[in-house]
Amino acid sequence: MKKALSAALAIVMVLTMATGCKKSTADVDAQGRTNLLIGLPGGDGVTAMKIVDNFKAATADKYNVTTDEGAWSDFTKKVKLQIVAKDGVTPVFFSDSEQVFSFGAEGAALDLKDWIDKTFDATKYNKALYGVKDEVTDPGTTHVWGVPHALNSIAMIYNKDIFDKYGVAYPTDDWTFDDMFEIARKLTKDTNGDGETDIWGIDYYHNVTQGWLPFMLAYGANPYRDNFRNANLDDPKVLEAMQAMRAPMEEGICIPDADRQAGGGAAIVFGDGKVAMSLMQYAGLGALNKNYPDLNYDAVIMPYGPSGSRPCVYVPNSWMIYSGASEKVQAAALDFLAYYLSEEAQMINAKECPSGFPVLKAALEVSGEGKKPAATDAFFKGIDEHGSSILENPVSSKASGIMNGVGGAAKNYEKQPDLAEYLAEQNKKLQAELDFYYEGL
Repeated sequence: MKKALSAALAIVMVLTMATGCKKSTADVDAQGRTNLLIGLPGGDGVTAMKIVDNFKAATADKYNVTTDEGAWSDFTKKVKLQIVAKDGVTPVFFSDSEQVFSFGAEGAALDLKDWIDKTFDATKYNKALYGVKDEVTDPGTTHVWGVPHALNSIAMIYNKDIFDKYGVAYPTDDWTFDDMFEIARKLTKDTNGDGETDIWGIDYYHNVTQGWLPFMLAYGANPYRDNFRNANLDDPKVLEAMQAMRAPMEEGICIPDADRQAGGGAAIVFGDGKVAMSLMQYAGLGALNKNYPDLNYDAVIMPYGPSGSRPCVYVPNSWMIYSGASEKVQAAALDFLAYYLSEEAQMINAKECPSGFPVLKAALEVSGEGKKPAATDAFFKGIDEHGSSILENPVSSKASGIMNGVGGAAKNYEKQPDLAEYLAEQNKKLQAELDFYYEGL
């Protein structure tokens, strides 16, 4: 069913053999309780720790719950090392959905589909409950490799003071991409007459969540076809989408990447008033609100694209369970995930929202109350109707580099003047990666 070890895991195996590191973890403690180690990349800056503490207290008679709060950037690498060593693997942890899909396709994550179907009433949750659904690895079979930790979704934030100063109406829920571009034109300003732009109308990245994917979705484009089996970068719709992404750069109404970087990043340039609108993931608001507590800004749902759809992109960071864990440990992990998705825990997530939103509809309705921006619901209210995760597939780890390069080329009109030619070249590279994976199954 599965391909052998991926190139990434093969490299990890070599490292493991070289270092000889092994760690043993008993399933049961001295009191007869099942040991459950919960992986929390990013610690309390990403997870509402009250949820973990509540579960630990409520199950103290049967589970010995401990946590591993390693750095986000290193956590997945560490678990891959543990998996190859087949010892001391963190049995339940979360990661970005692309990585979860990769673990599942490699056979390292437990398939949770049947358990989810039996345990939860899906009508009470938004579509992200099945956000890491995999119908690609085994054609004709549906797997679900995890359950949501939090929804890190996108919206457009805007500086109300800049809009007010120049007499531009705030964007409304029925706005379009054309409206977005027109507003950006009106709010791009040389404030001191020196011939240099001091305020750019809009900011967006070249990456998947805040760059190429929203533009592709807005223009009805997809970099894949045939259920992720074949590359589709030679589709005219892809070219149209990337040309639309490029146009504000050529026009000078979108802040160049170099200026954003020099200014300290997206949250800083927006907070400093150098950008009127910024396409932002919810997780980016933490730094913005901390550094600019008095900033007069709000958020609006993503605009309608020419395709008639809104590009409401979300990253369903997801919990997964190691498939090689013992039945005792897997059962304990499932109990934890059931609590994490319970109304009690989801309401805690709704109140704290450290890195994203809950998936229980009742909790979503009260998410972000009392927090900035006032219209926090702009980040999630379009997910059920228009939401798209980040096109996760078994080849995501390789394909994302190619696709981020496409987004970069779209923005960098000076270095990549011929987008059609560039897309044709990248289409071949993407197809080669897809062929390599699928021919090895």
